[in-house]
Amino acid sequence: MYISLNRQDNFSDRLTFFLLHFAFFLKNYKNDENKEILQKIYDFNFRQLELSIREIGYGDQSINKKMKVYLNLFHAIVSEIHFWDDLDKNEKLKNFLYF
Repeated sequence: MYISLNRQDNFSDRLTFFLLHFAFFLKNYKNDENKEILQKIYDFNFRQLELSIREIGYGDQSINKKMKVYLNLFHAIVSEIHFWDDLDKNEKLKNFLYF
């Protein structure tokens, strides 16, 4: 997948792909019975993301800014996947990757 981007992959690109898959996971398993466990999975994933950013070496202020960007990206993905089937192949990833 990264080869078709015609550039070196980076943490942000890989995270975008993960968030895209995670959004579909939550969408597919969302129901009243799974609500509590899905919330725990959501919390765990974003806690791990924050820890990963800390391990890279960012300071506290940078971590807060990055987490805000990633959370906003994730919620944008969640709101857009409802229209996923209506998009053509080329539009699907262009909405979420920065070229």
